[in-house]
Amino acid sequence: MHQTNDKFAPLSFFGAEKESLRCRADGRLATTRHPEAMGNPLLCPWLTTDFLEAQIEIITTPQNSAAALHRELGRLTDQARRLLPADEFLWPSSAPCILGPDPELILARYGEKGDGPRRELYRQGLKLRGGARRQALCGLHLNWSPGPALTRNLPAEEISRRLVRAAAILSRDSWLLVWLGGASPCAHRSFLGQVDEGPDFFAQDACSLRLGPHGYRLEEQDGIVLDYSSPQAWGRSLQNAVDTPHPRPELRQTQDQNGHRIQIAGGLLQTEAELYSPVRPKALPKAGESLLQAFAQGRCEWLELRIPDLNPFFPEGCSLDFLETAELLFFLAWFESETAADVICTLAEISAPARLIATQGRRQAPDLMPIQSRLFSLLPLLPEAQQQRSLARLQQLTEIAEGRQAVLSSVIEDACRAEGFVAFHLRHARGAISPQ
Repeated sequence: MHQTNDKFAPLSFFGAEKESLRCRADGRLATTRHPEAMGNPLLCPWLTTDFLEAQIEIITTPQNSAAALHRELGRLTDQARRLLPADEFLWPSSAPCILGPDPELILARYGEKGDGPRRELYRQGLKLRGGARRQALCGLHLNWSPGPALTRNLPAEEISRRLVRAAAILSRDSWLLVWLGGASPCAHRSFLGQVDEGPDFFAQDACSLRLGPHGYRLEEQDGIVLDYSSPQAWGRSLQNAVDTPHPRPELRQTQDQNGHRIQIAGGLLQTEAELYSPVRPKALPKAGESLLQAFAQGRCEWLELRIPDLNPFFPEGCSLDFLETAELLFFLAWFESETAADVICTLAEISAPARLIATQGRRQAPDLMPIQSRLFSLLPLLPEAQQQRSLARLQQLTEIAEGRQAVLSSVIEDACRAEGFVAFHLRHARGAISPQ
């Protein structure tokens, strides 16, 4: 592994996409249209909608550090809150607020212009395949790319190859972020479709419902074979999944009996965007080009980490400590990708470590020694200031492993049992609004 020695060039670029549900003052999902003050979701560069009309997505520009990204998330979240109607809040958890019956789970509306119809059709397909409640789960997606200090003298083709290989490494290591930052160990009963009175739902030993069986997992996808050896191989993996007919006959159809389109395609994936993997290689398509065509041309420009839950204690959706730990794992994956062997595996295999921790992470603390050893070996390769921040994160990791700090999911479960799921999260939703 090569050490970086340019103290002025950015080490990396770090961005985020943060999903949040709009809720009413009583904790129920908002059924109003996307606020006009937030702009057109097809055109606004920093604020759009995701699956539901009441599910906003905040998009940051790339920053040059975890600290800068944390500040930007805070700034944009505060700005989004100020654009809400007076009687609405941003729900601070990955586990949804109170969900009404299915007709109240209104899919995002984009209109008849531009890409609007295709976006709406894609969401109709997602609802058919996994249900609307599953898609109401929110998360924080982290986007990372190596900066000039890490890529100097490397040809573009090699940078792209290393990024795809780094996606495999980071996918297997992402369990650490689930254990540290899993923040959805429980949910309101309405998430499971129970609209009548009853207790909140707690999953014993779980760190994250969102990343476990109740969340972003479609078993039909588990057998998809993923090839991380190059951008071209990755693209072929996705294309094969799109071309493979869905195993459920009713989901192979793209039209209903009246001839109305119900989804984009009838394959295992409607499009490459539907793959529920922990980390996805990404590229910005050129004009007239698709993402799969970009991969076929050998381009990969950044990685998208889809693991983090929203932390209700922070308006930004996460702590700075957590972002710095994630940044450290990105660095580790990048440096180890230099000598990593080609990786071919199924989606189930690459997702297994994170899924196990999501469902059983509090049953017994995981063995941290192997990943701690790898992370300590990374430190000399980083600039001094980055080393100091990273060492602080490793020391914190040791404290949590030794039980001197509780994992976030345990703290949240205790609070929700004592206060009630809705009351706890509503208090943080209201308290997160900064003064004018």
